[in-house]
Amino acid sequence: MVVDNSDPGFNANQDTWSLASCGVNQEHVAAVSTSAVQQSRSRASWVPTILNAGTYEVRVYIPPCGDTEATHSARYFITHDHGISTMTIDQYAHTGGWASLGTYTFGARYNPTVEISDLTSDDQRAVRVDAAAWIWQGEASTSVASFAPQNAATPDYRVPWPDESQEELLISRSNRPPEAPQATPPALPTPSGVPEPAPASAPRDNPSVGTVVQRGYLRTAPQMTPQTAIAQVCPNDQVLLLEVQHLGSSSWLHVRMASTANDCAPDHAREETEGWVPSALVSD
Repeated sequence: MVVDNSDPGFNANQDTWSLASCGVNQEHVAAVSTSAVQQSRSRASWVPTILNAGTYEVRVYIPPCGDTEATHSARYFITHDHGISTMTIDQYAHTGGWASLGTYTFGARYNPTVEISDLTSDDQRAVRVDAAAWIWQGEASTSVASFAPQNAATPDYRVPWPDESQEELLISRSNRPPEAPQATPPALPTPSGVPEPAPASAPRDNPSVGTVVQRGYLRTAPQMTPQTAIAQVCPNDQVLLLEVQHLGSSSWLHVRMASTANDCAPDHAREETEGWVPSALVSD
């Protein structure tokens, strides 16, 4: 499955990209790279229209033209069934060929997406955007995870998956006492047998402080889609917990960045930025 920059599955804020006359179908778009988060303006994404569930290698084509040298650090964000992975590609080294972004499973959970922006670790180079391809590798295998304690002094467990395409999980056990039973009983099923959705909780009058325990995206809405991504949060960032929403089996937190730790990504969210994050990213 190939999605070119001229196909319906490609999206970009066109006013920040320039059209160039080479590449797949004889054209691609490019933007000038920047290492400054506040100056980053260009965004683009590829979404395959039809993709059968399974394992795919993802590749992107780097066109061999243009007066400006291609960036050495284009950052791609790949949304797959197990979350979002980041891959940095030296576009200059892959000029005129297909660069692999890795192998992942797609089609069973989140919308398959590849995203890129003009934010890199170098300045005044070309970020070239052309075609992305999902290359079938086979049906997804069922993986069984094993729980391994980090050490005796901490309550953390690391969950390594046997399938290398799946990222490790870090699970933190809480030392808090068990919570009291909920005063409100579970929602009763409707006559059709489908339970009514639980209402979202109200905003917190006195926001508490939480700590980010896992890298992820701060989003404009409680939705795991490319269009909602604002910036990344990093482990040990401090956030104010403003609100919680329960959507089906997942919970989302409305947060405001209180303080930031060491940068884990160029698009690290700045203080006072508000947005939504999955509750698994934050410990209170």
